[in-house]
Amino acid sequence: MKHAFTLIELLVSIAVIAVLIGLALPAIGRARESARRTSCLSNLRSLGQAIAMYRGSNDDLLPWAVRPIDVQFDDLDPLRALGDHLDAPLPARDAGGGARTGAPWLCPSDSTIGAEHGCSYYYSPIDLMTFFPRAFAQRAITFYLSRDPTVVIFLDLGAWHPGLQHDERGQRVPLTGTNVLRLDGGAEAGRPGLSINPRR
Repeated sequence: MKHAFTLIELLVSIAVIAVLIGLALPAIGRARESARRTSCLSNLRSLGQAIAMYRGSNDDLLPWAVRPIDVQFDDLDPLRALGDHLDAPLPARDAGGGARTGAPWLCPSDSTIGAEHGCSYYYSPIDLMTFFPRAFAQRAITFYLSRDPTVVIFLDLGAWHPGLQHDERGQRVPLTGTNVLRLDGGAEAGRPGLSINPRR
């Protein structure tokens, strides 16, 4: 006697497999995004180490920059200053008019801004340095920002990392989608209320 699946058994098996795949896909997506967020935080920590090394050899000053990072216009401050302390090539223009870039300048979840401008991150001291001459401002702005070691120095240009995270009490809290690097070298997943300016 031959044993075979009936049509109903086959359809039930397909339905069960489809349900299992449907349950697994969101978990796989969350795991992939978590890995990309971790890689982005690693990039920011590398930038933090480069800033610490730069400050150590430049009278504790922050790198100077007055325009947002954009390889198309050769605006690579402060990346030039930090690139001396990192084993990574600086972003460059490619033949097609885009940017040739990679870690630590490029967030793995960013497929737009970094590909066009060469860097996925915003250097927040630009907000203050733009308005003052360098001879005075670099020292004064470094002093001003250094009053609060939790001030944000680099942050994602886009909110690429939404999700949930556990806080100190084990409660699940929403993330803003933006990763940040603080002046003290700590990188963290974004949360609402993180300030770019020091506390008064």
